[in-house]
Amino acid sequence: WIRDKNKCNRCGTKVKLVDAQALLAKQMKNGGGFNLENIVILCSDCSRILKSSNIERTSKDLLILDNLMRRVTN
Repeated sequence: WIRDKNKCNRCGTKVKLVDAQALLAKQMKNGGGFNLENIVILCSDCSRILKSSNIERTSKDLLILDNLMRRVTN
């Protein structure tokens, strides 16, 4: 988290330590390991997208949610 300057590796959004999601860039079955170079930090939205079985739908759902939240808070 500190190595990545408190930012999501995918979208660049600032992430609090308690909200950060750690993910292996290269899975163990593909030769990855539990070393710092193989760990990426993601925000919760990017983590949901990457772990989703339907990436396109999850991305659209999150975009709709973001748009609704902007309308509510403005």
